[in-house]
Amino acid sequence: MRPYLQPLLAQRGLRYVGEPVAVVFASDADLAEDAADLVVIDADKLAPVLAADAPPGNFTPGQSAEALVLRACYGEVTAAFASAHAVVTLDLTIDRHTAVPIETRGALARYDPSRDVLELYGATKVPHRNRGALARMFGRSAAAVVLKGGNTGGRFGVRGELYPEDFLVCLAVLRLGRPVRPSFT
Repeated sequence: MRPYLQPLLAQRGLRYVGEPVAVVFASDADLAEDAADLVVIDADKLAPVLAADAPPGNFTPGQSAEALVLRACYGEVTAAFASAHAVVTLDLTIDRHTAVPIETRGALARYDPSRDVLELYGATKVPHRNRGALARMFGRSAAAVVLKGGNTGGRFGVRGELYPEDFLVCLAVLRLGRPVRPSFT
């Protein structure tokens, strides 16, 4: 799966609408917005693949858009169907969708030089796994990375895993030496 890992910023091509392509740091929101307006993206629009039963396209040259096919069977499946009282076969269509949590995602990173601790506020759901990922990425011990999440509701949706901007905000705080909060445009 390593070839399919998402880079912090798009490199050879865009994989989805909204994929991070550039990062701008500024001392205030107006200046950041003005700087972000100077970023120009030159990308060709690709036709979306909307049918689940369509053959996979190319993710990048030499890589199929189908990252993994996992087949698992338990017991004697053929025999179970052959001896069943009735077998119902359905072709179902499900519209395109994504997780839509009520809460928005956000982050705030800060570095405490007196304790040599990187703190990320906003990461939820799987803090120990996320802390380990950040520690590995920045060459730090797990004790030197602290994640603090708020009360955000259930354990479903898109709020728990790390996203490129979570890493970028931590990288920025380590390089700039001051708290950093992302704003998305």
